[in-house]
Amino acid sequence: DLTKASKESLSTIKITGITLIETLAMAHVFINHGINANDLISMPEYIAIAMSKYLGPIWLFVAPFLGALGSFITGSATVSTLTFSPIQMNIANAIGAEPFAVLAAQIIGAAAGNMICVHNVVAVCAVVD
Repeated sequence: DLTKASKESLSTIKITGITLIETLAMAHVFINHGINANDLISMPEYIAIAMSKYLGPIWLFVAPFLGALGSFITGSATVSTLTFSPIQMNIANAIGAEPFAVLAAQIIGAAAGNMICVHNVVAVCAVVD
């Protein structure tokens, strides 16, 4: 019974595991993009400069929405936080805000977005039929 259950479980999570590994790899490419031979700034820094320029004064109110958008799209609060925390940190530094407050807003938004993300809704529908 254990072998049969293990095989069924592995076949069920195989695609999910592959997808998660690929998503995390893309997040690391996004985050570490600034390590290059041409001394170009990283994608998170570039995005942070543009966003802080236009939304700097109200960023603490916008930060949770970026976290929610990230988890809604990726289906994971963890991936959202890994992907967008560098942006949040750069914006906090650029506008002189408390970094811990901005990162906390990112995590709160990511958790809220994770509750309604498509991946979780589909999973719940599959479980409850």
